[in-house]
Amino acid sequence: MKRIVLICAFLLPVLAGAQPLSDGNFLIPVDHLWGLPKYLDLKSIYPADYHAIYGALYKGYYFLDGYTGYGRTLVYSAMDVQQGDDGYCYVSNGYNSSVEPLILLFGGDTIIPVGKAIYSKPDENLLGKDYKSEPYFVGGPEKAYERFSRADEEYTSQWSEGASSGGGSGLWDDGIQSIRAWSNLKETVKGMTITYEAKRMRFPFYQWGDAELNFNNASLFWAEGERGPGIGGTIEVEFKRKTDHVMVLNGAVDIARLNLYKDNNRLRRVLVKGGEGAFAIEYAFEDIVQFNKISFPEEVSKITITILDVYRGKKWDDTCVAAIFLKQPPLRPRSEYEAVIETYIRLHGFDKLIEDYEKGHGGKKQEM
Repeated sequence: MKRIVLICAFLLPVLAGAQPLSDGNFLIPVDHLWGLPKYLDLKSIYPADYHAIYGALYKGYYFLDGYTGYGRTLVYSAMDVQQGDDGYCYVSNGYNSSVEPLILLFGGDTIIPVGKAIYSKPDENLLGKDYKSEPYFVGGPEKAYERFSRADEEYTSQWSEGASSGGGSGLWDDGIQSIRAWSNLKETVKGMTITYEAKRMRFPFYQWGDAELNFNNASLFWAEGERGPGIGGTIEVEFKRKTDHVMVLNGAVDIARLNLYKDNNRLRRVLVKGGEGAFAIEYAFEDIVQFNKISFPEEVSKITITILDVYRGKKWDDTCVAAIFLKQPPLRPRSEYEAVIETYIRLHGFDKLIEDYEKGHGGKKQEM
């Protein structure tokens, strides 16, 4: 898996029938549990005027409030989303070429934008030097991952110090108790042995200071190490609470090396079995970088995922998965949360922005 960065300019409209961007209205960040790896019991429940809220998904519109210092709110609908030939979803509405197109990581109750200034200069923004005063997700990927994966052991005191000075920092609860894969890829890069182990699929989101929703690019992804694509291989997931769904970020997702998604195998079809024979369902993935929601016919506390088919990689025959997690549990009544979203929309005058958007697009939009 060579460290090659390829920024693809060729874009295709996201196909009709693709899964919607969300399960309903939500603020960005959504209410969530967070903390240290062993103590994920802190709650972030946001009022409408909280300074760390930077956007919302509301009635099919996606709002980014003053994103990347551009000084105005960016408004998008599904018609603005296009799929690059690298598998990532890009969004643009002609606001500013230094910001757009944005990469969107979306699905369930989460949307994470990645600005052009970030993904177009990965050596500066994602693969930079390791600074001890920075969070565990900065620096060369393996150094950052090593520090992150040991955060609940000898690095706990340093993490806690960073949290107290940063105004609240730590990992989002992923809802996972344990995760195991039948096979893990090991490879040597520049004299360093790297294991793409199952725990790399844990904790896809973190917060650091006022930036309360960030994508954990340091963990990279899990990859199987069998000869061939791993058909018939299994991933076993035990949850911290009973759930009617699981979220999956498919493929080798690395914002610093966008080419890796298509260069490696991705899941195409899987069999999901609920614990103790509760159910057995097949799920087919679209070949898009997104948070896929697999819904269950009943709540369970553990599942087994069996690989049935894959999308073949352009260069390598390793099947990869970036993250497995649960949506955040409700931390307040839905009616109360919807009222806060409505207030946030009014406070920022987004109703007028919706009107302006629809005038500029012939009064039509596609639901996100």
